[in-house]
Amino acid sequence: MQPKKIYLNGARTCKQDGMTVSEPKSVFISYAKADTQHANRLYDDLKKVGLTAWKDTDIKPGANRENAISSAMKRSGYFIPLFSSISIAQSGNSQKELRDAVEINKTLPQNKVYIIPVRLDDCQVPELHCRRMKNRILKTLTS
Repeated sequence: MQPKKIYLNGARTCKQDGMTVSEPKSVFISYAKADTQHANRLYDDLKKVGLTAWKDTDIKPGANRENAISSAMKRSGYFIPLFSSISIAQSGNSQKELRDAVEINKTLPQNKVYIIPVRLDDCQVPELHCRRMKNRILKTLTS
């Protein structure tokens, strides 16, 4: 018998066995302002194929920005950080989001892929300090 699922937030997450579980079809897009055009295109493309995409422009007026971002990251099944030569040279929200995503990733099961980095140009992607993620990506690429 399947455990009872209680859906919350428009079926984005559910409570299962007392734990909040994210819906695998929801995606959080993290980007620097310089990469807005790429983020918008990815956002639109993900929605066209039926995924629930989220980026900072989805924050409702008057909402606490930090809380809205943290909540959206925890509800999302995937975290897609966009990296470019400009974005990796800057400090700001996208760097904090990446650190928070690495912490969320540490709480997930070994076989769960959460962070999917996207390189927009020939930049050096930052070390994510997440050996499990690297091993899963390498395993997927070599299978």
